Amino acid sequence: MDQSRHIAMLVDLLANQRANVTALLELLNQERSALRQNDTAELEVLAAEKETQIGKIDANDQRRVTLLKAAGYENNQAGMQQLIARLGNEPVLLDTWNGLLDDLTECKKLNEINGGSIELVKRHLQRAISIVNGQSQSPSLYNDSGISTSQHTGHTIAKA
Repeated sequence: MDQSRHIAMLVDLLANQRANVTALLELLNQERSALRQNDTAELEVLAAEKETQIGKIDANDQRRVTLLKAAGYENNQAGMQQLIARLGNEPVLLDTWNGLLDDLTECKKLNEINGGSIELVKRHLQRAISIVNGQSQSPSLYNDSGISTSQHTGHTIAKA
């Protein structure tokens, strides 16, 4: 296979992956909005859609890995950059790869923000459950691993 065919295949593969990652980024933005609105029904729908989209990303990445290994490169960013260099550092190839990396970084950042929001809601719910169950809240402390812990002491609020 000639070099221009390899370039076209790789550009197509990366462009397809970028479209998949862009769709995931949109789902993460929708998730952020649903978290702000406390829309649990929408969050459930989005969780299923994210799972499907991640499956597409994984499948497409396996094709990239196969292509990379067939060309004799390791499956890492350096291997990908070496392949791109071997193909002549074509601007369209570089732009597509760098855009994909930027989109993946944005997905990671937004996923961490959403995860933090979910963790905050979880802590609030745990506090509310503790209060309903008659457990007093003592101040949270951090253990050796930096994880927040608290000492709950139970007491009966009322007896029937």
